[in-house]
Amino acid sequence: MKPALLCLTTLIFTVLAGCGASPGRLYLGQSPVAVQIEGREYRVWSRRSGAGGQVQVVRMGYVPRSGHGGIQAAMVAAAEQATGCAVVPASVEGDTGVINARIRCAQ
Repeated sequence: MKPALLCLTTLIFTVLAGCGASPGRLYLGQSPVAVQIEGREYRVWSRRSGAGGQVQVVRMGYVPRSGHGGIQAAMVAAAEQATGCAVVPASVEGDTGVINARIRCAQ
């Protein structure tokens, strides 16, 4: 591999690796809550408004494709643990790396 291409590839992977722990614009300026479930770490950002709000969960670390089963359910559990609110099941969008959802909270 040519040195210039190797440097470019390394730079791209470094930048992408740094994106994994960044929230969406809605959550900028907020600190995440770190949650451990089944040996995996998730970072949870949330915004509340009255009895509801939104949540974003980011899975930290690499998981091979064969290990993706059950991760989205763990992400929902992480959101509920971090916020103390229920995730609205029909609102969950995303994959095993990042999910966004609405939450309902008891007042």
